Amino acid sequence: MKLSLKGKWCFTFLLCVVFFILVLQIMKNHQSKKSLITLWSTHAPFSTDPLEYDVISHHICFRSILSSVISQYHLGKYEGILAESWDPFDEYKGWKFVIRKDLHFENGDEITPDHIVRSWMRMAYLQKKKNSHNGFLELLDGFERITSPKSSIRGIQVKDQTITLYFTKPCKKLLETISFGLYSVIHPKNYDANTGEWKNPKKVISSGGYKIDSWGKESIKLKRREDFLPEIRHPQAPENVFITWDPEKKLDSDLISGGSNEKKLGTNRVFQGPVISNIAYVICASWTDANSICHNLENRVLLRNEFYKALIQDGIKPTFSFFPLTMANVRESLFKTENNTNFFTNSKKKFTLRYVHTWFKNPFFDPFDIAMEKIAKKLNLKPKKKNITQQQVQKEKDPLLKTQTFDVAMLGTGILIDDPMADIRFMFLSKEGIRLSDIDGSIHKELEQENFDPQKINELIWDQAVVWPVGHFSFGIWAKKHIDFSEINTVLPPIDFQWIGLKN
Repeated sequence: MKLSLKGKWCFTFLLCVVFFILVLQIMKNHQSKKSLITLWSTHAPFSTDPLEYDVISHHICFRSILSSVISQYHLGKYEGILAESWDPFDEYKGWKFVIRKDLHFENGDEITPDHIVRSWMRMAYLQKKKNSHNGFLELLDGFERITSPKSSIRGIQVKDQTITLYFTKPCKKLLETISFGLYSVIHPKNYDANTGEWKNPKKVISSGGYKIDSWGKESIKLKRREDFLPEIRHPQAPENVFITWDPEKKLDSDLISGGSNEKKLGTNRVFQGPVISNIAYVICASWTDANSICHNLENRVLLRNEFYKALIQDGIKPTFSFFPLTMANVRESLFKTENNTNFFTNSKKKFTLRYVHTWFKNPFFDPFDIAMEKIAKKLNLKPKKKNITQQQVQKEKDPLLKTQTFDVAMLGTGILIDDPMADIRFMFLSKEGIRLSDIDGSIHKELEQENFDPQKINELIWDQAVVWPVGHFSFGIWAKKHIDFSEINTVLPPIDFQWIGLKN
């Protein structure tokens, strides 16, 4: 059958239309793929509450969801997010912030100065209730008069679009402090107005450049908010971010959170992160329990020494200093191995060594389980591996608890090298951070000094033997080469997706 000239023309036209549609679809799929960044996280998040922000998975998942008044994440500058301008006065005992107009939460409600004040007042109330000190809210004039999240104090005043803060002592580092996610701005619908309690750990109304699109068992998907300050972000910021903690998806991800010492990830990726300021350490959480193996100082020292010996046998050289040696005047402690290793064998009591299975993959952490098994065998202890969540470990680090479900766990944290004094105080005085213990009050006494000696704190940590330092590394992001990090400040814990992009 032969087609007429008209029929041939129609057939050719249809082929062109189909081809054009296929090209558009391919371009659309390519563009969709380019607008998506995938990231593998070491841990699953468990709460959107800023009170729980000092967990690395929450840094990763929620830094882009909840806005701060000021951000340090844009490389080389303080970026006003909710604030359009700010000024200190009275030699830094006061600060004024002019808040932007026409910014909105994801539900359409306008973000007002009152929302910012209410967010801070909620945090102040909860911190006061727990006797937590973070170097910001407890310094506000009238902090001691706070009785509820609705309290008003002289230290926070609002007039039109201006928030004025009055402190009892100079706060020169305020901008760095309020950039931290702990002080991000939240919608009052997310918490109880009278108690400050967070309503739903898997729900939050976004006040930032991204919102939660979905939250499943193995992943969270974030979606960029086109209505939120499009001029203040990387020009190629991803439209969608897929964050997973599924081990099987790790190597397929564009970004992998991890340590600079995980060299095997460097085959087709570049490490983006701060200087070596992260700390791998073991915590003896059960030192408060009179029936625990860790209650006695001599026991803790013996366990620590045997742990170090086991690491060295496995080719790991521990660093006998909790604080990174990159800090000025910080030195390692003297490691002495002379112990009575028959102490537990001769004891009438049969001790159990309860250790938390390490979920964090890193060269410092990997030998932990093996080392615990070796110690138990050598000291005639009954080993018991505990598979508990990171959230449960966080709860049981509270020194006020008298019993715990585990004795030792391998953990990680970090310290800001550009302001280590404030960070050391945060480690011991804050109930929202890593909550390091001080068994006899000697560390807290040292921290009362305005210019304390970090090495003295370092030595007291060693002497108390509740914390066993293991090593230091940089924790950041291993990124494929099509991800642009040129606009983000990688000194801070990762990651604010507003300031990374996709290369053309």
